[in-house]
Amino acid sequence: MKRILLLICIGAGVYKACSYWEERKAVRQYLEFEASLPKDRPESQAGFADAVQPDGTDPRIVTVLMPVGCPMEAGRRGRALLDKIRAANIPVEALSNARVTIKARSKAEFDAKMERVNKVMGGETPIVFFKGRAKDNPSFEDVLLEFRTSQ
Repeated sequence: MKRILLLICIGAGVYKACSYWEERKAVRQYLEFEASLPKDRPESQAGFADAVQPDGTDPRIVTVLMPVGCPMEAGRRGRALLDKIRAANIPVEALSNARVTIKARSKAEFDAKMERVNKVMGGETPIVFFKGRAKDNPSFEDVLLEFRTSQ
């Protein structure tokens, strides 16, 4: 009995460590991506705004934040958008919740990033994130245009 309990504890510890490493890897990937973005990046042709990428997501994969199992209108819109994105062979992932970590060197920079987060997150779902930009309730055509033209 003690061995089983010990194995369960070791398994839980390994699982927790792997989760931590995966999150750290995702944060590192995002910081590398953010540093590689050109400072004079052109405006989005599809109306996507600069935004902070949710923690643990790859900025090179379209991320759709939506009520995944919701039978109401927002859930149906999100599932329809996901189906169209997948049919176009665009790499996509769906999330029902997200956490954002804002890193800033000054209060002004923090406030600016927080304002961008609130602007996007205050809109209708689904919210689509891609390469450091986001848009609430975009059409499939908007997502496709952003995917094809984003730098």
